Amino acid sequence: MLLAFGGPLNTSEEWSVSLRSTPNFVDGDGPGFQAIVAAVASWYTAAPMIIGAQARLAWLKFNRIGVDGKYVNAFTNRHDWAPTLATSSGSPYPPQVSLVATFETGAARGLAHRGRMFLPTPLAAIDADGRITGGAAASAATKVAALLSALNALPGYGESRVYSNVRAGASRPITGVTVGRVLDTMRSRRSQLAEERSPVMPVGGS
Repeated sequence: MLLAFGGPLNTSEEWSVSLRSTPNFVDGDGPGFQAIVAAVASWYTAAPMIIGAQARLAWLKFNRIGVDGKYVNAFTNRHDWAPTLATSSGSPYPPQVSLVATFETGAARGLAHRGRMFLPTPLAAIDADGRITGGAAASAATKVAALLSALNALPGYGESRVYSNVRAGASRPITGVTVGRVLDTMRSRRSQLAEERSPVMPVGGS
């Protein structure tokens, strides 16, 4: 199963993240799906907040996918929030700056040994050395781990895992979450921002 959620970012961009789990879900827009919707909404807006208000939660999808990564069913399990959900604090960073949560499986190498989630508009401030503090990184890791735990506890969701489609493919259960102190970037989250250069003509010269 592929769980994806996202929405508008600033005024012209979009963001989304995704998780994969074992296929124990009963298809259809029933109580199981609504429980997933409620869990993600609660996690997104509850303290400690790690995502800035510029990234708004607008939609969620939870669908069965094949080994090719495409939807298996002709229908889509989708929820749209109207109005969109947002946290109460603004991020100091532009839309391409992300905080990366790494999904650990206990394996140091090999297929599906780690996964990543690029969280938009982080709230963590940069320390004097250009990195977020260790405490902020630990708080973010705890927050992401709480989402995985909440989802794994829902009947029918299954088990959050990292998947790989390389060669014969592989999957491993997520056993932990780590967050580093260095913020990352996703260039695709600034693709709609016009550069709008300000010209200055050369002064002087012969």
